Parts: sequence; C-alpha cells; structure tokens
Amino acid sequence: MTDTKKNLAKKIIEFSTEHWNKSAEPLLLSQLGPDLKTADFDYKKILDGQGLRRFIDTEISELSIAQHPQQYAKLGVHPANESFSYTDAPNETKPESTELDKLRKSRRAFYGFIQAISDLPPEEIEGVNIPAKVIVRLLEGK
Repeated sequence: MTDTKKNLAKKIIEFSTEHWNKSAEPLLLSQLGPDLKTADFDYKKILDGQGLRRFIDTEISELSIAQHPQQYAKLGVHPANESFSYTDAPNETKPESTELDKLRKSRRAFYGFIQAISDLPPEEIEGVNIPAKVIVRLLEGK
C-alpha cells in the first residue's frame, strides 16, 4: 500500500471509529501515533511536519477533536457525528488516601524541605534549627 494522506486518513478514521465503538470515548492522539506506526504508517513522513491534530482538523471532516479543559495533553479524536466533551464525561473518583500514602506524602515534603535548605549558602544554613521532635514527627507521617 502506498503511504498517502488519503490512506492515512482512512486508517485514522478506522482506528478512531473502532475505538469509539468499543468504549464510547475518543481515541487519544498519544495512542493514535503508536497505533499508526504499528500499522506500518510513517505518518510523520506522510504529513511532512504537519501534526496529527492539524491534519485531522483540516483534512478529515468525518472526525472531531476533543480536548480536556484542564489536562492539556488529553486530546482525543472521535467520529464527528458523535458528540463528546471531557467536561460531560463522568469524573473519576480518587481512592481515599491510605496511611501509607499520607506517610509518603509527609516524607516527600520533608525531603523536599531538606533539599531546599541544602541549597542555601553555608552562613544561612547555620541559622536553621529544626527540633529533632519535629523531624521525627514528619518522618512518622504525623
């Protein structure tokens, strides 16, 4: 098969429609690129510097682009006749923090603080006094 923009467009439509039919969600562009490479499409060569998003926006009227309002990298493609918005998608609930998660968070904060202090000039470090009780409590996650 000759790698042309027309064949590339057909393959992108095929992948995104197949993904939409399975999950009712857009196919992320971060996944589309590897899928095209797996299908032996050198899309970067075919598009000659044009990005996938621009190619889809300008040359594939059968597809639409959906971008998440807060997560800039969350960019997906879906059939144009289907409506989708990331703001309408159900929110994923985060699991509650466990004690181990709280301990890790406390330790990361402590180590970050120590790293920031270690970047200070020696004369400023001399003036820093952290009671051992505070250090122990932070390392225990309390």
